[in-house]
This record gives sequence, structure tokens and C-alpha cells, in this order.
Amino acid sequence: MSRPAQHQRGVVAVEMALMLPLFLVLLALPLFLGRALYHYQLSHKAAHDAARYLSSCAALDFKSPARAADVVAAARAIAAAELDGSSAGTYAPVVSVNCDGGQCTGFLVPTTVSVQVVTLLEDDVLPDFSYNLLGSGGLPLTAVASMRYVGN
Repeated sequence: MSRPAQHQRGVVAVEMALMLPLFLVLLALPLFLGRALYHYQLSHKAAHDAARYLSSCAALDFKSPARAADVVAAARAIAAAELDGSSAGTYAPVVSVNCDGGQCTGFLVPTTVSVQVVTLLEDDVLPDFSYNLLGSGGLPLTAVASMRYVGN
């Protein structure tokens, strides 16, 4: 009876060597998707807070081009400050601010304001594998927050 057991001694090691790469990929994928969800949530909160600030600014600030530029710069600074500690990759997040679908140039009080935050999430765990799937830039995450203007 001990003779067949000697032939089976290395089978477990061979099976483990064959299955280990698959297990690593199956482990890395949920970690990457969880990280993507975390960074999207941070981006959405930053866009929401900047849009909330814009929607509550005084109408006088939107009627003057100089003041409108300052309000837009402050909204961008709010979003950038909230995204400052999160490192999604080597590229900095891009924040764009729109009033009624266009630029906030002044002279008109907007009815809706929106803030868009775009980040590129790079994979640190399996960069060679994700490079073939996502390309060199990484996974683009776009968060948009739009609100009605309620300022006075």
C-alpha cells in the first residue's frame, strides 16, 4: 500500500505552483477595484463640496467677472484640498467648474453649477497586467456633482 503514496508526494507542490498565479490575480483584482471605489468616493465628495460652495455664493459674486474668477478659484481650491492626501497615481486630478453648462465668466447668475473631477488611478500591485488592460494612463475616474444655484 505504501508504493502508490510515494508517487503522489510531489503532486500537491505541482498543483500549488500551477494555481498560485491564478490565486494572486484573483486576489489583486478585488483589491484594485476596492481602491478604485475608494478614490472615486473621495473625488465625488470633493466635487460635491465644491459644487455646494458654488451653489451658495452670493449673486453679486457671479455678476462681476473678477469676483466670478475668484469664486471659481476658491471652488477648485476646495476640491484640490480634499484630494491633496490621496495618491491615485502620478498625475494630479483635474478639476473643472461649469455654470449652466459653460464657463463661469460673470455677468449672469447661473441656474445650475457643476464641478467635475477627473483622476487617473494607476495599479501598484500588478502594473504589467493592468497596463495591457487599461493602457499607460491607468483607470480614468470621473466624478461630477451638479446643483441648482440657491444663492441670493
